[in-house]
Amino acid sequence: MFRGKKKIRTNIGSSSRIEGKFFSQEDIIIEGTVIGKIFTHGNLEVKETGRIKANLEAENIVIAGIVEGNIKAKEKLDIAETSEVYGSIEAKITSIAAGAVLEGECKAGEEKKTDIKEVVGKEGIENLITEEPVKVDIEILKKKNK
Repeated sequence: MFRGKKKIRTNIGSSSRIEGKFFSQEDIIIEGTVIGKIFTHGNLEVKETGRIKANLEAENIVIAGIVEGNIKAKEKLDIAETSEVYGSIEAKITSIAAGAVLEGECKAGEEKKTDIKEVVGKEGIENLITEEPVKVDIEILKKKNK
């Protein structure tokens, strides 16, 4: 699954059950049951026998089992055809195979931030300052500044 130099891995076997917060610097492979929270600076793989009721966060994540919870991959998230995911997912790159179940929100790609000053200019910012909340349509403001 994970290529490159040989790293230390944590394996949670199919007969194992862990409850609580699980933090690691290493790659994690889960074939058993985990309830709580899982965080690693390495990669995370949930095999077909894996049953997770936890929020997951890792560099790269591969899901082939069942996950109930939010998933955040800093880089890549792969959801295999055998997967069932119930929760929000977030990653720069997301791959969802045909046949996989995903019930939740999906946020993919890098977040792009726009400086409002660049869009409306200094005068526009001054005009936006009010005591009441203001909804701003960035696309309309961009067109006005052209």
